[in-house]
Amino acid sequence: MDGKWLPGCRQDVGAYRLAVSRWQLAVAALRLPLTLTIYNLKPHTPYPEPRCYPSRMRNQDGLSIETLLQHVGEEKPSGSPVAPPIVQTSLFVFDTVDELWESQAATIGPPFCYSRITNPTLDIVEQKIALLEGTDCCKCYASGMAAISSAVMSCVQNGSHVVALDTSYGPTKQFLKDYLPKFGVETTFADGLTTESFLDSIRQETTCVYLESPGSILFRILDIEAITTVCREKGITTILDNSYSSPIFQKPTKFGVDIIVHSATKYLGGHSDVVAGALCTSRERMEKIVANETALFGGALPPFPAWLLLRGLRTLPMRMKWAQESGNVVFDFLKNHPMVEEVFHVGDPLHSQKRLIEKQMCGSSSLLSFVPRLSKFVTPPPTPSSLLVPHKKEGASGIPSLYSTKEERGKGRGGSQARAEMPGEIEVKGFIEALDIFQIGVSWGGFESLSVPLYYNPSDWTEPKWVVRLYMGFEDPGDLVRDLEGAFKALK
Repeated sequence: MDGKWLPGCRQDVGAYRLAVSRWQLAVAALRLPLTLTIYNLKPHTPYPEPRCYPSRMRNQDGLSIETLLQHVGEEKPSGSPVAPPIVQTSLFVFDTVDELWESQAATIGPPFCYSRITNPTLDIVEQKIALLEGTDCCKCYASGMAAISSAVMSCVQNGSHVVALDTSYGPTKQFLKDYLPKFGVETTFADGLTTESFLDSIRQETTCVYLESPGSILFRILDIEAITTVCREKGITTILDNSYSSPIFQKPTKFGVDIIVHSATKYLGGHSDVVAGALCTSRERMEKIVANETALFGGALPPFPAWLLLRGLRTLPMRMKWAQESGNVVFDFLKNHPMVEEVFHVGDPLHSQKRLIEKQMCGSSSLLSFVPRLSKFVTPPPTPSSLLVPHKKEGASGIPSLYSTKEERGKGRGGSQARAEMPGEIEVKGFIEALDIFQIGVSWGGFESLSVPLYYNPSDWTEPKWVVRLYMGFEDPGDLVRDLEGAFKALK
């Protein structure tokens, strides 16, 4: 075959295809009006306005928190899925440059631009938590410490001074004590036994007062309003970790707190399957925090864990009621037990700060701790004092625990760095390991009951003591009491 024929053939075929295409377009143009008439359609009909929830959901007056928690932030068109979808995307695109610029200028809520700042799934969660805490805004983070560190960094600079409780959450204390000094920020840890002793720690250069009430491990109560009143007069920002109470049992904004933080891993999430944090404050403060700490540190919560947190929030009020009942049942068992020296529980009806608790809180959770009476345990031969690891009041406890440093954790792995036993360690470990339902692990707030031992020494104690922290999950409280009784009996 002559090769010269092929190019011409291709040109003929191309011309034919072009003619057919033009003919098809002409026929389609003629058929379109007929089709629209037959099916009663109108060209270019705009989408109808979204039909949202009934107007009563937009009017929040008189509705309970349980009702609002299910619907706030979830207004959607008719026919939408009842469970909000996971918007798993890194960015959002626009039709115009002006729309892009508008989204970049927005720091809170829509229009959304980049999931490093916010996201539709995340926005729903943040609206609900802000509603619970009674603040203008909420920002969720990838962990409780991400929220806490962002809050603290937003109100300190080189030369600043911070006041905090000496029984603060271990990682928070480590952040204040060991990390901030390299930026020229100093922290004073007060015992918090009295409001006066706490306020006496404030200095001229104090810019931040970090509160926990109830505090960690011993659950000490601070007079929040008395402290925030003084701080506001001096222009000092107050931050309060509300993880123990959740917004169901305590509203810090009612007592003048500027910034509220949560380890949302705990009660807010509630299922031990998400690590998250939350920061709640006024819109003015939040815009600055989002533009700086959130955007630059990159700690915003991703969409999928935000969706898990949303799932947990729906049942928060019911779970907190169960937590209170379960915690009180276990407290009643422990308070008069012969092998228990002291119990630390906010729900104690004879609590020394009962009047302050009733002013600030409307419930207690299922987290408590107790000091075991070691003389009632089988006591092994004493460890020679020359082998004991000295206890550090301001640092770790000398044993692998919630507050141990990286180096001290390594000492518990045997070899040349093997750690000496602490007094009573064998008995306490035996008790913890004899528990069946209570699992051994850090954190709390999920479905499972947990136990963890600490060799603890706050500044007002003359010597360290063993403290066993218990968290009561969703198991039957009667079963938990029988589990504890069995562990005590195993050591008699």
